Amino acid sequence: MIVRDYLEKQAKEKPTKPAILFKEEKITFSDLNILSNRVANRLLKLGVKKGDRIVLLLQNCPEFVVAYFAILKIGAIAVVLDFRLSPAEMEPIFQDAEVSALITHVRQKPFIDSAIKIVRTLQHIVVTGVEGQDIRNWHSYEEIIEKESSENISIPLEEEGESLYLYTSGTTGKSKGVVLTNDHLTYFPETLLHAVLMSERDIYGLVLPMSHIAGPCILNLMVACGMTVSVIDEMKPKKILVAVQNHRITYISGPPSIYQLILNIPNWERYDCSSLRAISMMGTVVPEQLMKEMQERYPHLQPVQGYGATETSPLLTMTHLKDAPRKMASAGKAAPRAELKIIDQDGKEVEAGQIGEIIARGPQIMKGYFKNPEATAKRIKNGWYYTGDLGRLDEDGYLYIVGRADDMVISGGLNVYPSEVETVLLSHPKVREAAAVGIPDAKRGQVVKAIVVLKDGQKATRREILSFCKERLSSFKMPRQLEFKDSLPKSSIGKIAKRQF
Repeated sequence: MIVRDYLEKQAKEKPTKPAILFKEEKITFSDLNILSNRVANRLLKLGVKKGDRIVLLLQNCPEFVVAYFAILKIGAIAVVLDFRLSPAEMEPIFQDAEVSALITHVRQKPFIDSAIKIVRTLQHIVVTGVEGQDIRNWHSYEEIIEKESSENISIPLEEEGESLYLYTSGTTGKSKGVVLTNDHLTYFPETLLHAVLMSERDIYGLVLPMSHIAGPCILNLMVACGMTVSVIDEMKPKKILVAVQNHRITYISGPPSIYQLILNIPNWERYDCSSLRAISMMGTVVPEQLMKEMQERYPHLQPVQGYGATETSPLLTMTHLKDAPRKMASAGKAAPRAELKIIDQDGKEVEAGQIGEIIARGPQIMKGYFKNPEATAKRIKNGWYYTGDLGRLDEDGYLYIVGRADDMVISGGLNVYPSEVETVLLSHPKVREAAAVGIPDAKRGQVVKAIVVLKDGQKATRREILSFCKERLSSFKMPRQLEFKDSLPKSSIGKIAKRQF
């Protein structure tokens, strides 16, 4: 997918249609094409070349959108980083990717001053939010979009050309750069258009950080089908509901924690959410009870699930709308052109209904990890991507996620999947959030510890929660420890950060 061509097509066919909505701001497809051309032309004037790597370090905002399309228009590679990373986390990535340019907010000035001294390849800085500040030989984004040429870019681009580097969170060590090419950008739009019937009539609520793979993928979907994207700058329930009401959002995607927060917001009935037709939950094991609660609260919408990873650009499965009512607990069917298998510890494919590691192959799979052939070889074997996730396939080919293989608890030689325990805990009427982890035990090797957050205004005793579990879990799956907390630690995209327990 040559994203530039799709944007130019939408700008020509739908010049006045809103592409981006952000608070009170509106950017049409024509505006977006012109603005991104201006940034692209300035980058070319600075000497940035096709194949150069440009870091995009911005929170959710229109400037991110413009800069993303500008980078891809000239055939450069967008290295998209989370603006919340510390300098110590960012500097190794700048070095690893041999970054030549940076587009960011002027508030990153202390980091920029440090990075310029350390990263010898970093030569060009574009900053937004200058407002009269002294930026020396850096370039003002605001000045660029006001004065630079808006001519279309004609640099030849190829489908096999690299377009995105997305660095993984590095929970098990050094962050790894996932390399995606232009043709990888095709598969997310293809999957959404196929499974949930996205179209130019939709308004997509972009809740997740745009530095996550969701950002580029949703922008690609926007230009592929001509829909509008509402950019939401914080994952706060009130901001989400206000955007749904004001922008008439039809579709939102995010991890379960977002929807748990929405369900817990007071005076929820004040917000008009009648425009929503579907929501998707993904990024972790999704409690079926949560999906049911969302549908009870908002009967006009259909909850669905999807599954994938940054390395799979990003979806491997998606629930089809027509099957959603009867397959609500499932993460969906294989995306177009993707193939899934469930294998045991010996690498043999298991029968339908049996649990094992999920592996996948297809054109969605990343090119590899940047400058890291060893890590690539561990993940991709004989063309199959080994996810490290556990799941099962039913007779209809629908996938059910059990959890991460390295999160599995082995208690007295028996396997306990934390998601089983969490599902029971979350079905308790007083529980808002829950996590289950394994802790060492002298007799059993490991036992389950549960951490629970109660709903606002609720009180419960340890005995009450454990009695509820005892009625629904086998004895070896029972939590041996239970801790109440006011909140659970989350990653930047809202996943529960279990390694912090």
